[in-house]
Amino acid sequence: MIAAMSPGKPGTPAFPAPDLAQARHFLNVLDPGGIFAFQTFSDREELKRAASDDQGRVHMVDPLARVFQGPLEKHATVLAELNWQGAGVFVMINEGDGIVQKGRKTCRTNGNVIRVRANWVDLDAAPIEPVLAAPIAPLIVVESSPGKWHAYWPTACPLDQFESVQLALATHFGGDPSVVDLARVMRLPGFFHNKNTTPVMTRLVRPGTEGVL
Repeated sequence: MIAAMSPGKPGTPAFPAPDLAQARHFLNVLDPGGIFAFQTFSDREELKRAASDDQGRVHMVDPLARVFQGPLEKHATVLAELNWQGAGVFVMINEGDGIVQKGRKTCRTNGNVIRVRANWVDLDAAPIEPVLAAPIAPLIVVESSPGKWHAYWPTACPLDQFESVQLALATHFGGDPSVVDLARVMRLPGFFHNKNTTPVMTRLVRPGTEGVL
């Protein structure tokens, strides 16, 4: 049923294939050879469905919600398929241990994070120009959708200082102050943003992918 609502198979004119070169380059700049946790969610509420638990309580279920741990190449095909079905494709920026801890359903929690890879700011409602003009400019800039930006500074920030640095960046540049948790996921460049009727690719703006395979 979900596939019937999709605009076309990946790689067709209606829904071009993801640009894995952008995704690969983004991840390699963050952590060459690193292992990542990828997360998918339905980008549109109408893709979710109602379900009831054992006690008859109704809640919404996201049929496209998945977590995958490993290198991009291992999961690229299924990520592209979920993207085609209407999911947004995200990646946990910081390094996790990949362990599903007791009482948890996923390996993507704050308790799973073992190393900070970067600090960043989510500028969905603020301009990118002040960030680019900063004394220390971001190494990575992503346009998540037209006019909405994510800027990254790869760093070895201690785990216990990550939240305060994130909040300081958000405050200084007018970014989203809620983007402070260690296990935060962000849109993966090269895949499509599906919140609107016409999919738009999340683009890696800096560094460019010229000559990158």
